[in-house]
Amino acid sequence: MIESQANPHVKHIRSLAADRKDRRRERLFVLEGVRLVADALAGGAVLDLALYAPDQLELTEAGQALLDRLEALAVAHPASAQGVAAASDTVHPQGVVALARSGVALERQFFETEAQWMTGPDQAMRSLLDIPVGMTIAADQVEVNFMLDGAVHVLQVGPQSAGHCYSDPTTIHGAGTSRGTIRREAENRWVVDVPAGSIARLFDRHLGDPNAISRGRYYVSLHYTVIH
Repeated sequence: MIESQANPHVKHIRSLAADRKDRRRERLFVLEGVRLVADALAGGAVLDLALYAPDQLELTEAGQALLDRLEALAVAHPASAQGVAAASDTVHPQGVVALARSGVALERQFFETEAQWMTGPDQAMRSLLDIPVGMTIAADQVEVNFMLDGAVHVLQVGPQSAGHCYSDPTTIHGAGTSRGTIRREAENRWVVDVPAGSIARLFDRHLGDPNAISRGRYYVSLHYTVIH
């Protein structure tokens, strides 16, 4: 088990995290946290190296699911919480840090959208199936995740923060952004719309949601259909 900051894998990850030019040259990008690593794997990313702390990942359902995947990868190595922290560039390490192989094909693959709405005093997330056919509701959150310059970014539209459903805190927020809409057009079809001129916030989330870096506000337009 990796524990020391002098370990070659730890030093390699730290070195790439600190130098964008090296990341570009080696066509690698750094991911930290359960969600980012799991989403990258789901999007077809190929890991070049990963360090994970089993004791930390076992604490959540999402972490356990990721742990099961990492244990089957030859490039993924168990480490103590201190070992992962030594490789991490965040204030609050989340139990996993990885290097993923970049490339045009991968960056085109890693593009995902999400729309959510909440009702009631508990502000619990509701199913799109609860929207009556023909009704349009305001979306509390529309997010678009994509690769930019070798790092995972998210466009946040609406007041509900991306990553709010995870146990880790998040610095992503939608202050000053517009709200999109979700319209149920048929029993199995919904349309998400963020009209031209809407305002979104862009965040670099490759260091994890607790350490997301704001990249400012932008005018955006988004329109897509969800079929169930």
